[in-house]
Amino acid sequence: MRRAFTLIELLIVISIIALLIAILLPALRSARVSAKNIQCSSNLKQLGIAQFAYTGDNKDQFTAPLQWVWAGAQLSDGSPFPLADFKDPTDLTGVYEGTLFPYVNDVTDIYLCPIAADRITPDTFKPSWINDRLARNYVQNWNLGPSGVYPDVPWPREALNMGTVTKPSDLVMFTEENSFRIPGYSNFTMNDGNLLGRFGSGGSPNVDCFASFHNVNGNDLTSGDANAVFVDGHVEYVNHREPEFYTWQNPDTGTNEIISATVMWCTDAIPVDR
Repeated sequence: MRRAFTLIELLIVISIIALLIAILLPALRSARVSAKNIQCSSNLKQLGIAQFAYTGDNKDQFTAPLQWVWAGAQLSDGSPFPLADFKDPTDLTGVYEGTLFPYVNDVTDIYLCPIAADRITPDTFKPSWINDRLARNYVQNWNLGPSGVYPDVPWPREALNMGTVTKPSDLVMFTEENSFRIPGYSNFTMNDGNLLGRFGSGGSPNVDCFASFHNVNGNDLTSGDANAVFVDGHVEYVNHREPEFYTWQNPDTGTNEIISATVMWCTDAIPVDR
């Protein structure tokens, strides 16, 4: 005669399963986040390798920060450059048209951190953004390469190439930017393909800043870090708050500038305090 489970036994089994799920779910969630962090680091590593290949073909010049995505005065099909749309990070056309795209074997996925895709939601998008998800969230350091499409931009930049960088292990090449502002640190959301640390020689620590959605404290997406690949090819976390603002005397102007962490990591002329 077959013996069936009693109701009490069945409830005990269900309770044990529920307990195991409750124990395992945080570990599984943490494992998923870790896997996405690793994928983000890998994406940036590949972009760094693509940049090295590009410099090898272009006399040590980095891609222009205004052309590594949305590259030219006209698109590859001959149509006019879309000035109204070129800043839109939900438009994959910008990836296809960038100067770096042929150097990543035409793979689009490496332009977007999977955590950014999850955590940056449509309610943070600017109204002009046309799609309901990001196509890219990585940005190039404004100080690398020639100006590109807009040669007369008023913002100071070093226009560095591989041969003129003095501290490759301290200089960010590509990193991540938020689609939302952090008051006191960023005036703008992720509105283009580059990271601009300051407007003028007098200093502007709160123009753009590193993203903040890795390793967050609770649900505060402004508390975390960004991944970044450096000019020497290594990848590590950077934080817009560390070190805090400090005063640096610009040797070219003799004026004191209030420097943020973003400016320090993205400017070759400014010493990084590790």
